[in-house]
Amino acid sequence: MLSLVVQRRGQIRAIRMVAALIVILLAWCMRKSPVLWKLTVSIGLLLLALGLTPLLSNAWQSVVDGVALGALVSVAMALVCGCLKCCVCPLTWFQNWTVSKAAEWRAAGR
Repeated sequence: MLSLVVQRRGQIRAIRMVAALIVILLAWCMRKSPVLWKLTVSIGLLLLALGLTPLLSNAWQSVVDGVALGALVSVAMALVCGCLKCCVCPLTWFQNWTVSKAAEWRAAGR
């Protein structure tokens, strides 16, 4: 028997955003973890949400959409945090270079 369930758009959007925020908060709590672990959890949640999409009823689709959206945001957060930890600020590099050059010049007697 086919049953049609109608939900308000505002309700669907609110459920989707709450689910996404829960996943983003989970990613935020894991911010001290290694980048590979954060990416593994985020991509695992994304794949789980994508796998459950055709299996769940229409009433639960907004939750799965929110989990997928939150997982995408947490993948982006993990990649950005990983890049920021790996990259060296050019200003810091320049300061270290000038200090080392000044030490060389003092040692050379200039």
